[in-house]
Amino acid sequence: MNWKRILGGGLLVGVLSCVLGITAAHVFFGAAIEEVAKRMNLTFGPEVAIQHILMRLSMGVAVTWLYAAVRPRFGAGPRTALIAGTAMWLFAFVWSLLNNRPYHIFPDRVIAMFLPWALVEINLCALVGGWLYRES
Repeated sequence: MNWKRILGGGLLVGVLSCVLGITAAHVFFGAAIEEVAKRMNLTFGPEVAIQHILMRLSMGVAVTWLYAAVRPRFGAGPRTALIAGTAMWLFAFVWSLLNNRPYHIFPDRVIAMFLPWALVEINLCALVGGWLYRES
């Protein structure tokens, strides 16, 4: 595995994830996030933004690594990137949201809106990570 490509490409993918995530949070899910924050008496300071940025950068590296890891079995290309992206979506997004569902942090309607967005977002990131990744 080419770790320079995994880290370098993964960080670029993480930047893309930040752009997509900020867009989603402010344009599509802003009202729902505000509703949850108000209901739970939460405030979002710089530490929350830093945590989200670091999480998204690490997710970019992780999905690029996953692409590199499954590439020998499935071959190079977009199909493999979509396999890696969908697997990451299942492991990170679906599992996390469904695991927290019993606590009613997010209403079901928000989860139902967010999961398709997250699937598209992580697959776009996986496609870019796969495109950037080379064995040598």
